[in-house]
Parts: sequence; C-alpha cells; structure tokens
Amino acid sequence: PASRLNFFSKMADLKELKTKNRYLRVFFSKVSLTRKAKALRDFEKYATEAEKYMLAADLASFSEIYSAIKGVLNEEGSKKHKGGVDAFFIDCLELFHSAVKYGSCWIKRGMQKGSMHNLMNRLLNFQTQAIVRQKGLRILLTFIEAKFEKTHASAMQLFQDCLNLTPFAPDGATGKVWDGPSEAPLPATLRKRPATKQDTSTFLNILLVFITDKGKGGMNSNPTVFQYWFNLVKCYILPRLYPTIRVSGMAGDGVEGGLSSCPYELHNTILDFLTTYWTQFKRMQGIVCGNEENLKICLEILRITLYMKRPRLDDTLSSKKGSGDTKTSSLRETSSRPIYGKALDQYSQWIKDKQPFPDFMLEHRQTLLETIISDMAKVFRLDTKAALARFTVATENSLADRIQLCGDVLGLYDLIIDLNSEVTEDVWAKVFKEAINAMDYLVIGTLHRNPNIRKKVLHRLIELLFTLCIRGSLKVPYWGLLQAKVYAWLEVYPSFVTQWGLKLIELSKNLLSTIKCIHDWKTTTAERKLDFTESEPIGPKQRINLIVYRSQQRRFEALQNGRSQWPF
Repeated sequence: PASRLNFFSKMADLKELKTKNRYLRVFFSKVSLTRKAKALRDFEKYATEAEKYMLAADLASFSEIYSAIKGVLNEEGSKKHKGGVDAFFIDCLELFHSAVKYGSCWIKRGMQKGSMHNLMNRLLNFQTQAIVRQKGLRILLTFIEAKFEKTHASAMQLFQDCLNLTPFAPDGATGKVWDGPSEAPLPATLRKRPATKQDTSTFLNILLVFITDKGKGGMNSNPTVFQYWFNLVKCYILPRLYPTIRVSGMAGDGVEGGLSSCPYELHNTILDFLTTYWTQFKRMQGIVCGNEENLKICLEILRITLYMKRPRLDDTLSSKKGSGDTKTSSLRETSSRPIYGKALDQYSQWIKDKQPFPDFMLEHRQTLLETIISDMAKVFRLDTKAALARFTVATENSLADRIQLCGDVLGLYDLIIDLNSEVTEDVWAKVFKEAINAMDYLVIGTLHRNPNIRKKVLHRLIELLFTLCIRGSLKVPYWGLLQAKVYAWLEVYPSFVTQWGLKLIELSKNLLSTIKCIHDWKTTTAERKLDFTESEPIGPKQRINLIVYRSQQRRFEALQNGRSQWPF
C-alpha cells in the first residue's frame, strides 16, 4: 500500500540522515552524555526544519535524544559553577525546548509525560535563577501547546503556580502558592539574590508575547489556539492578580494566593497587550470581546486603570535595568502620559465605532456605553486628602493628573451625547445622572475653591449639564433632581449663574444667526423659483438642528443640501 511505501521511504531517509550527518554519527555513537549534547547542539544549529522533524518523528531517536538531554541537565545542574549556570547549560535548555517542539507528536501521546513534568517543575522553582525560569516557561508553554486541550491537570497547576508573585506578596503570606512549584531546584541553578518585581514582570511579558503571537497573524496564527490560551490566562492567571475578576466555575473565594490588588508593573504589562493587540486585531478581538464574560474582564481591567495607584518614579520599571531575556523586555511607558491614557483611548475607540466588531459588541452597544459611563464616574471624587490617596502616591503632580483625567472623561461624555439619536434614553439618563452627581460632589464638597478644579473641571461640567438640558428629551428623568440641586449649588457656588448667563448669550447669538441663515436660504431658493409645496420638503421642514453648526456657512450648506444629523 502507498502508506507502507511512504513509511519505508521515510525510514530510508532517516537512516541516510543518521549515516551522512557527522553530528548525528557522534550522537548515536557510544560517547559521554556531554559529547552527545554538544553534537546534538551542533546538529540543531545547522540542520533544516525538515531534518529536525524527521529525526524527532522516530520514537527511538526521540527517546534517546530526551534521555541524553535529561541526563546532561541533571548532571550539569548538580555541578557548582562559580558564576551560576554556564552557556552550555543554557544550550541544553534550548535542546530540551527543541525536543518538546519537534517531538510534539510523541508528547501528545503521553510519552515521557511524568519525567518532563518533573524536570519543568525543577526549572520553574522560585529559587531558580531568572534566566533558567524564563527558559523553563517557554518549555512549559510548548509542552502545553503540544498536548492542546488534553493537557494533564498537573501541567495546568504548574501553569498557574509558575508566576512568582512573592515580590508583591503581603507580609506574612504563606502557603504552597507562595512557594511555587513543589519540586526542588537543581543546585547549580539556585539564584544568588531574591526574586525582584522586574523578574516577575518580564516572566509575565514572555507569557503574553507567546499567547499574542498565536492570534495576531502570520504562520503561527490560529484563532482557535489563541482562544485556548486566552482561556487559560483568564482562568489561571488573571484571578490571582485581580480579585474582582471571576470566571464561570470559580469558587466564591477565588483562587488560592491571589493578591488584594494587581501591582502597577504587572497591570501595565497586561494593559499594553489588551489595548495594543487584543482589541485591535480582529482575530483576537472576536475572542476577547466575543462574549459577555470576556468583555466584562476587559472592562474591569480598563476600569481599574483609571484608579490605579501610581508608584513613585524610582519604583517603576523604567528606572530599573531588565534582567534575564532582553528580547521580550516588558513594555514600558515611553511618554509622560499617565497609564490611564491607554484606557481612555480604548473607550474613545469603542464610543466612536458605530459598527463595532464582533457582532456581540454591536448587539450590546448600549449596555457597553452605560458601563463605560458608570466606570468613569468616580474620577470626579477629587478629595485632596482622603480619596486622592487611594489613587496615587502623594506627589506634586498627583492632583494635576487627576484633574486632567476629569477633563478627559468629560471629553468622552461629550462624545457620547454627540451620538444623540444613536443612543437610548437609558444611556442619556446615565450621563445626566453622573453629571449631576459629579457637580454635586465638587460643589458641596467645597472643592470648587481650587482654581484648577474650577477652571478645568467645573466650568466644563456645567457646559455638559447645559448641553444635556438643551438636547435631552423631557422624558429623561433627573429633571426634578437637577432643579432641586441648582438651588443648593447657587448658595455655595454663585458663579453658576454667571456661567449660565454667558451660555444664554451664546445661545441667543446662535438663534439669531440661525434665523438669519434661514432668511438667506429662503431668499436664495425664492430667486431660483423652486416649488417647495410639491417637491420633497427640505430645509427647515426636515427639522434640522442648526445649533450644532458653528458657522453661518455650515448652517446654510445644511439647509441647502437637506442634511439632518441630530433631528429633534
């Protein structure tokens, strides 16, 4: 049969490869494990992908390769090197990685499962040097990918425990999860210094880079694989970092060893991948925002960003030198813009996108807008003593950052109300309610005495309320509440009347300009002798809201062309 002929052809090719390749001749001869490993290292350096897969596809060759690598790692790991692990040990880890990659067909069938798991446990121990742990992580990820949806529970437990949160752990934290994988590390790989926050951040970055590569396009891109990996991160990693994130099937108390809040360094890394890749590439966006649970997780990460406590400058990742693998160094803030700018940019993109992807976001767009409004509402609590301390370490620019954030949020509120007829009354009422609450908090709390708050927040907030009153439907609730609040605000903040007077003057000017524009339009059309009684009505009969056009020329063009953007 053709299948048998193909099998014998492959065996002949493999035999020829073993005979002619000088490195494999050394490897399969009776030499020491060290010489075998060096020969295998040279073979991998010069061999083609086809030759590597051909060699690993043979069970006997794969078993001998893994046995040699395991023996060398245990032997070299027991030696005492003055400067820690040497280059040869790192090369052997690369060989281990290649054996798992090219021998995936045998790993999928359970070959060497227990032995490999034990060795990965030792490499990922928290007492192991950072570079060894990073290599061990890549091996574990490749091992799980080879098994794919049939991964043993012990490998999933190792995946959950491999992220070292000890540098961020609260004082007195104990338990298995804080000690890391259970197997003892190899003596030669023991670290000389305690693990740092930078080590953990780099470790997490490697994990997220691996996952992102599965979905952003290219030869290794596969939406199904990305969905599998995202579900693993969602179930095993995120709940340990964010106590407010819950996934289906999780116990009420969450996962063991979770932090009370996600550290700034790790949150910044996750946020970078969420806003730069996962919500920008359609393949990944269709998964990350494709159902209610995943979208809630995204919104929760963005919400936390707005209230993230910023560390001092000398505590951030940008002031530290990276350690270990520099190819996947953690993404850092490259500008002076605070971290919340990334969340606001994502909100803005979702608000402006009238045809969001995937279909789930299109169907639940109104609910998404309501959630965004609610998540941003608390940024106006600018108590400089108590509430501010929850947001950031006290610095000279801390209050200025929060005031700037309030201004940016008001800009997003403006974007939402500019949608007008595209949003439901519930969304409109939500903006109305949060604007009243923000105004009430700032005025009654005497924060209006701060000139920066008064100029950059209060004035814009009053403008927002005026716009809501003018454009809003009378059916929207909170009109009575606003009337009651205005009387209370006037007693504390009389400038409210002054700004209202200026607004009335502006509206009067707009009205007079609109009347003149209509008059000019009628004069022009009358000269053209158009019969408006028989033709399709245009101009004022289409109920065009000319106030939204800032210049007389634009109003005239709106009437002339019959455009209508915001009908009453």
